[in-house]
Amino acid sequence: MTLLLELKNVSKHYRKNEVLNDVNFKVQRNEIVGLSGINGAGKTTLLKVIIGMVQPNAGSIVITDDMFRDESGRAPKIGFSFKEFGAVQQRTGYKNMQIIASLFKDVSEDRLIELMDLVGLDFKDTKKVRDYSLGMKQRLSIAMSLVGDPKLIVWDEPDESLDTEGRQLLHSILRKMSDEKTTIIFSSHDQTFLKENATRIIRLNSGSICDLEEESIR
Repeated sequence: MTLLLELKNVSKHYRKNEVLNDVNFKVQRNEIVGLSGINGAGKTTLLKVIIGMVQPNAGSIVITDDMFRDESGRAPKIGFSFKEFGAVQQRTGYKNMQIIASLFKDVSEDRLIELMDLVGLDFKDTKKVRDYSLGMKQRLSIAMSLVGDPKLIVWDEPDESLDTEGRQLLHSILRKMSDEKTTIIFSSHDQTFLKENATRIIRLNSGSICDLEEESIR
């Protein structure tokens, strides 16, 4: 397998609150890595560090696969979904998709419609996102993360608020992305969902990888 990224001795603290403590692991291309741990274990912060949203106080994140970099050295082919960075509430779901598409080159309207259909949303729905159910907002967030045809997807608890049908759709999307050689890193509290969807589970406890072990499940 091809090494995609590597975290080396990554630590993060906010004043006296240590969130990540000397985290080390590697991610290979086309893996589906699941992050497990109780609230406060450091999962969300770790995901934000991976995509560059949060800078660590120590250590480094090395992207070793050139397919993720443009000429400026940045890594634009990363899609992500976090609860606090959601859609524009006063717009429709489809308008939010168009807003995200404007950040990329050559994203067709057909592609946006395809992605909304993929997550079970109707692009013709005139309902504003503020009136969406939590599950619909989660579905839209997932669709928005896929607009730029990312090669690395980072999702924070993508299964949260989804009903049975939504979880089945998410399972199908994970399989589809894997078949398309997309690498996925996601967090979840649901051990069954993790075991059904991840190729590897990394367990965090108080900001550290438990026993420095990475559990391979497939």
